[in-house]
Amino acid sequence: MAYKHAIELDPAFARAYGALAVVLTVDFRQGWTESPVEAQERALVLARKAVALKRTSPQAYWALGYVYLYRKQFNEATDALEHAIELASNYADGYGLLAFISTFRGQSEEAIAYIRKGIELNPFYTYEYTFSLGRAYYDLGRYPEATEALAEVLERNANASFPRLYLAASYIGQGLQDEAEWEIEEVQASNPNTTLSHINNTLPFENQAQLEVFIKDLRQAGLRE
Repeated sequence: MAYKHAIELDPAFARAYGALAVVLTVDFRQGWTESPVEAQERALVLARKAVALKRTSPQAYWALGYVYLYRKQFNEATDALEHAIELASNYADGYGLLAFISTFRGQSEEAIAYIRKGIELNPFYTYEYTFSLGRAYYDLGRYPEATEALAEVLERNANASFPRLYLAASYIGQGLQDEAEWEIEEVQASNPNTTLSHINNTLPFENQAQLEVFIKDLRQAGLRE
């Protein structure tokens, strides 16, 4: 792996440790590891190492916040991102991840504000920004706006399964059963590991009522248990 090789070449390269921590966390989130607990523990060690090596790096704190989020340590995740923004007030991706964290905490209005700030700072924003916007709209019951935002995400990355799940749920919110079922079929064709139990076990929702609504809509759309 490139990040491991980078660390071998330069053991003080903080961003390589942070990037590797994020990779391990994504492996956990996607169900791509046979050792999920170990992957999460290793990710935390690496992210903390990144921060220890370079405490002035907003990217290192971004990685730490991402790792904390999937450990469901929500306050620590938020604190890490707020510190990243203190280090670099124009750090658009810091606002982007704060929005992502806020959606999992049920703080949809705050998430929208963070995304708008991130887009203002970076007009070349990635599809993840629009995804968080779509999620926030879905959680607020603003389904047509959610559908528009999530469709834009998939125009930019057709293989993004998590946004497609939210698009399916947004269709359910509008009574569009056929459209919702088609989106679920696309997810299961590309990522058969995606099930209701996987979502329940890996996605870091702090607001359980919010998770229950999402699961209910996905079940109605046809996602298997």
